[in-house]
Amino acid sequence: MSLGASYGAKGFPTRQYIATGTFVNDFYTYTTTTDANGLTTGALTQVVGATPANCPAGRVLRDNGRRLYPGAHPNVTYGMIGVFDPQTFLTGFINPNSPTFAMFNSDKAYFTDNLGDGYNAGLDSNLSSIVSQNQGLAVYTQGNVVTTKQVYSQTRTLMSNAGTAAGAALVSTINVANGQVFYVMSPNVDITLNALNCSTVGTQAYVFLSNATAASTITFGAGFRPTAHLSSGLISQSISCLGAGKVSVAHFMGDGYGMTEVSRTARFGGMPGS
Repeated sequence: MSLGASYGAKGFPTRQYIATGTFVNDFYTYTTTTDANGLTTGALTQVVGATPANCPAGRVLRDNGRRLYPGAHPNVTYGMIGVFDPQTFLTGFINPNSPTFAMFNSDKAYFTDNLGDGYNAGLDSNLSSIVSQNQGLAVYTQGNVVTTKQVYSQTRTLMSNAGTAAGAALVSTINVANGQVFYVMSPNVDITLNALNCSTVGTQAYVFLSNATAASTITFGAGFRPTAHLSSGLISQSISCLGAGKVSVAHFMGDGYGMTEVSRTARFGGMPGS
């Protein structure tokens, strides 16, 4: 990664980095000392005032134009970029190639940072303000994505589906583009669950069902594709018998036509031995 600064129309650096985890141990102050023989040495130390609480994941750091270069700066092994945190006003140096940081949208003005909450507010597809945090840019590639750690979604959609009237099943829709984990908790009526954005190849959805008090049947409808052992087209279960604190899970993957079942927990209606 180049250490050259990217400057906007008014001559200010525009490059930004977002922390992928707490960066308290990756945020440095650089100081130099010169001994009686004229030998200058440098040291990178933790920024004073930096703590795990005020250096959280999701924080956007702004390029301040300062640079440290190996050879030019004593005891500097990697190229370092100077940044400031517009939330805490702490300044320091980071290694831009550290897995603790990722590039962020350089058009984001610092005075719009985070609405004071340390995160990045945004708009949903209906241009309405969202409560959840937008912490990164979408990635679209026709090549490999290689990682030495897990790739996962932190989004969990909770659905109570608590109906009060008897009769037709309550219909709910999950948007599988918004996350991977969908948790249906304590329904007291039958539920038909449909899927939105279900034809994207490789999309995954884990549907958790939990109910220890009321009888209820969950039917997977539009957007879900049953596998061969469910020739009726229905995946259903009365989940009142699970017991307190117990859950069942169905795993689906997009195959280009819909969400096809990959697996389910044992004793989840329709499996042999259930």
